[in-house]
Amino acid sequence: MNYQINQRVHWANKKVLIVGTKDEPYKPKIDPYNRAEIKPKKDYLIFILDKIENEVCHYSGQTDVYENEIENIEW
Repeated sequence: MNYQINQRVHWANKKVLIVGTKDEPYKPKIDPYNRAEIKPKKDYLIFILDKIENEVCHYSGQTDVYENEIENIEW
């Protein structure tokens, strides 16, 4: 895998944060489904960020993506 946890990249012209991989699943502190970890079905689990103001990120959602869908442009 080419990307690391907490790496900031672009996907579908949006700024996203990689939070989980198949090898390192995301471990949420709070989950409405009471899951201890979330493993992506595709290659990576990402958080989609809409606006970033004064180093505060506005979360828009999460999704699974394949590695070839990520644009290797860090922000």
